[in-house]
Amino acid sequence: MEGCVQKGLTKSIGVSNFNIRQLKDILEIATIKPVVNQVECHPYLSQNKLKEFCESNGILLTGYAPLGSAKRSWAGPEEDAILDEPIVKQLADKYKKTNAQILIKFQIQRGIIVIPKSSNPKRQKENFDVWDFELTSQDIDLLESLNKNARYFEYNSANHLKDYPFFDEA
Repeated sequence: MEGCVQKGLTKSIGVSNFNIRQLKDILEIATIKPVVNQVECHPYLSQNKLKEFCESNGILLTGYAPLGSAKRSWAGPEEDAILDEPIVKQLADKYKKTNAQILIKFQIQRGIIVIPKSSNPKRQKENFDVWDFELTSQDIDLLESLNKNARYFEYNSANHLKDYPFFDEA
């Protein structure tokens, strides 16, 4: 990928699902450091240590599944859905926003780039309508309190790789 940057074929390099140890390994040998690390990130998995590491090394963090992913085909009925959390609903009522808008705004205010998935045009439009309000620090703390280091995506098909599991936050 560094060769692609040097040839002008791409402007920057990004990585996905890298933990702190893996990022340190890359930073030791890279001549061009990654600009972004895309990881699962939502109130159940706040990734605070990884976020701090990325910030201190000038790497942006992009959070996929910022709304959780409870409706994926392999989800069990016992899994919690972030969108249904009473705290999220309480904040949505307070700001007259949707639960999804609260979760998106939470990540944006934390400095995390979000990529919510929706194929519904109405929801896509709603997902952009998050710029007319700010969550208070108390609101952020409430949402942070939901963290339980719970993943929706485990990548068990990669369990034969030497660096599996790819996560190290506890």
